Order: sequence, then C-alpha cells, then structure tokens
Amino acid sequence: APPTEVTVTRQVLAEPTPDIVERTWATLADGTPLVTGLKKGKGTLVLFHVTPEATWSNLPISGSFVEMLRRIVQLSRNQGAAVANAEAAATSLAPYRMIAADGMLVPPTPDARPLVPGPGPLPVTIENPPGLYGSETGVFAHNLLDAASTFAPLARPNVSLPVTTIQYAFDESRNLKGALVAAALVLMVLDTLAVFW
Repeated sequence: APPTEVTVTRQVLAEPTPDIVERTWATLADGTPLVTGLKKGKGTLVLFHVTPEATWSNLPISGSFVEMLRRIVQLSRNQGAAVANAEAAATSLAPYRMIAADGMLVPPTPDARPLVPGPGPLPVTIENPPGLYGSETGVFAHNLLDAASTFAPLARPNVSLPVTTIQYAFDESRNLKGALVAAALVLMVLDTLAVFW
C-alpha cells in the first residue's frame, strides 16, 4: 500500500489478468495496482501507473517515490549479481565498511581490495578482511566465520624446552599520591621564588 501522503487523481489501469496479484508491487487503498512489475528475460520491467509529473498524483514528488526507486535499483543490482554468480562471472565489489577488532564498522583500510563474490564460502585474507563490500545502495557481507564455526580455548603448546610461568606482581603497587603532591608543591615554591628573584 502507498503511504498516506500519496494521493492519486488519475492513473493508468492495469489490465485484469490471472497473475495481476503476483505482478502488483504497490496498490491503492481500494486494491487498484499503483506499481506493477514483470520479469522479462534477465531483468524486470517496472511500471508506475501514474505520470512522471504531479498532474495525476503527488507520488513523483514525494519521498516515497525516491525510496521506491532506490529499492528498484537495489533489486536490479541483486538480480545482476545473482546472474553473474550463476554464470561464474561476478563483478568485483569495492570495500565499503570493515569490521574492526572491537566489532565496530569502520572505513576500509588502504590494504583492502575489491571482493569477487563466487559460489561457496570466500576466504578471509589481508586483502579481503571481513566486512561489508559494495556501496550504500547495496552491500555484500563478507563474514569472518560461517554458521557452523565454534570457538575453543587456546591450549598451551607441548614443547620440550624449559618454560617458566611468571606471575605479574599485581599486589606490589605503591601509592605515589603523597610524593607527587609534595613534588608539585616544591616546584610551585621554586617557581614563586624565581618570580620574586
């Protein structure tokens, strides 16, 4: 259904066919198709049932129209990627956002290279770190781990060399507050004497 701010005074009516419901992407409140789509060959034909100016409807000048166009572009990019993957001729995707060590998304590093999606899992390398590849209109997630991955603690290696375990001296801390305050007072007195000298 279109947003409530969209009004339609005239439109091109869709020809009633048995598959009109499957082709309808957006309808008016009374069920009349406003946007329809049909897969044709390797693409999709999309028809807005209003004129491109605001004489029949205010849809073309609304923010909803821009959002609809973005989604159509996103759909067309996904279809192209799917066809390319199926034919093993995928295009490369530029690094968009990388995952930092703390799990936050950050801009890509200069070492990151475009990722070529393909069938099966893609290896994580220095050139292709985990993150999002593509652009703001559409991204491909390159994950560090797959769904079946598990974590295990690191085991201490079995080595024949003598290894000594050293504990950190956490209990040997010293309170330097008094000494630092005294040193600051001495420096302040010396500075004052130097001014009067």
